[in-house]
Amino acid sequence: MKTLSGSSFLRLFDMLITIGNPGLKLDRWKIGDAQVERERHSFSGRTHCFAIDVYMLTHEGRKGWKLMIAKEYWWDGDHKHAIRAQAWVRLIEGSRRDAMAWLRSKEVDLQRGQGID
Repeated sequence: MKTLSGSSFLRLFDMLITIGNPGLKLDRWKIGDAQVERERHSFSGRTHCFAIDVYMLTHEGRKGWKLMIAKEYWWDGDHKHAIRAQAWVRLIEGSRRDAMAWLRSKEVDLQRGQGID
């Protein structure tokens, strides 16, 4: 993973949330020593529908940071055809370097088969 905005970050984030919260049944959970909160905002109309999942990934402490990750999905009014999907991430607080170091450590843990705790 090289940046917070690349596809490798999004793949890592998807793996972390899938392992940490299978089926997305929880609105709040931990990944190791970081807190994750998820909110879904959605609309369903006659001609179109959309949902935006907003995740706040927070690591507290001396080298604390906070990331906001938004995943946006659009469909036709019947939910039969996906129209658009996109995701983005923004550092809200703290150091990009500290956030990247934490994420890289989780990536290494997963590669070694050690889990995320």
